[in-house]
Amino acid sequence: MLVDDMREGPLQFSVPECQGYKSCFSSPPSCWLEDPHCIFISWRRDPETGSMFTFEVSGNIEVENGWVGFGFSQDEFMGQL
Repeated sequence: MLVDDMREGPLQFSVPECQGYKSCFSSPPSCWLEDPHCIFISWRRDPETGSMFTFEVSGNIEVENGWVGFGFSQDEFMGQL
């Protein structure tokens, strides 16, 4: 996995781009960016290579040493070995 740009701080997450430019996920599904309990993830395929993706991850960390992350799985339970 190549990670070429990781930033901390306020993210300018653009929800309108989720209507076609990129795919988005939020938890809970009906939350807004201003809600401190929401987590947002977006992804888009690089149009030039077709094999690289750009991800944005946003969440409010309310505890010391908190973090936000995501994972990949081939099944819905993250259960493959």
